[in-house]
Amino acid sequence: MTVQIRYMFLLLVCISQSAYAQRKTDIANSKKIYEGIWRDNTNNRNISISYDSTLTYVLINDWTGGLETIKERSLAENTDAYKAFIKGDKLIMPAENDDHHAPYCEISISADKLLIYECNGMLNFTDNFLKKSESTNTYIFKRIRD
Repeated sequence: MTVQIRYMFLLLVCISQSAYAQRKTDIANSKKIYEGIWRDNTNNRNISISYDSTLTYVLINDWTGGLETIKERSLAENTDAYKAFIKGDKLIMPAENDDHHAPYCEISISADKLLIYECNGMLNFTDNFLKKSESTNTYIFKRIRD
């Protein structure tokens, strides 16, 4: 019995470690959907989603500022960088509670090709799932450049 419990524990550890493993086909499909620059006019916010063959994650740069900041990033009021991982047809940004505090977020594409960026509340740095029972922040972005 003890041996079975140990094997189950090891199996769970292995599964959790590979939960965000990125396959080449997943990366290629995700890249077609998400790569580019997106803008949320309502909140004066922009994101750039990029893929690098040497990275095991998707890089998301998020900044505030008008359209002029897209051409000249030095004009941006505030810029943050995040790691996202491909999970199915979504990009997942795990919660971070170390030197860069960030809530768990999910990024998806709506039927009308808008980017839906949904996050837990800004003080929730521990849950790695969308906690719909509490307040979540949702932002809608439109692609402005591939």
